[in-house]
Amino acid sequence: MESNEYQTMFENEDHHWWFQGTRAVILDVAREALSPRGERDIQILDVGCGTGATLQALSSFGEVHGVEPDPGAVAHCLARGLSTVVEGRAEELPFEDDSFDVVVALDVLEHLEDDRRAMLEMKRVLREGGTLVLTVPAFPFLWSAH
Repeated sequence: MESNEYQTMFENEDHHWWFQGTRAVILDVAREALSPRGERDIQILDVGCGTGATLQALSSFGEVHGVEPDPGAVAHCLARGLSTVVEGRAEELPFEDDSFDVVVALDVLEHLEDDRRAMLEMKRVLREGGTLVLTVPAFPFLWSAH
């Protein structure tokens, strides 16, 4: 993604209908997936967390962590108070095996050269019985290089 787009995302994702709607759907999926788990502390990873609005919303379910390749986007996450976001790539996640109950990757895979490697990494860090939440554009015309 183009680095300058992160500033636009940061300025708009708290109130723009697209971001709000997408976040509402993701939170519904997360709520449904996590409800059978009870009250224990849920470990959540957002791969390609962007500027952190969805990660911040997911924090209501448990302890959140994010990984993002763009240092500017990581800075936006830190500005939101998300101190558990690190700079890194989906293809080489900087986390131990079996670390997370939930792994989220929203509109990330279509931007990667090696999406298979990223999927293997997500599987590696996801605990047995965990939940993987992925979104990708339904049609190629719905995404661009940025």
